[in-house]
Amino acid sequence: MLLMQIAEHWMKQKTQPLTKAEQEEWSNCLDVLAEQCWEYQVKQNLLAQAEATRDIDWAREICLDVEKLEMSHRMEW
Repeated sequence: MLLMQIAEHWMKQKTQPLTKAEQEEWSNCLDVLAEQCWEYQVKQNLLAQAEATRDIDWAREICLDVEKLEMSHRMEW
């Protein structure tokens, strides 16, 4: 849903100006997407640290967090 909204606004703005409400919605969607990407990247970096320190329990915990993020984002997108 999120990516679809972003794509819809992107395509529309290529042919006509967006309304103020559409601009705000597009901006909000981009903010949410950026936050999700940031959160995902933080988890990936933590996972790399866990693997580098060979902390298997920490790595498993982070993997579960990453899986939860991936599942929740799939449902949103």
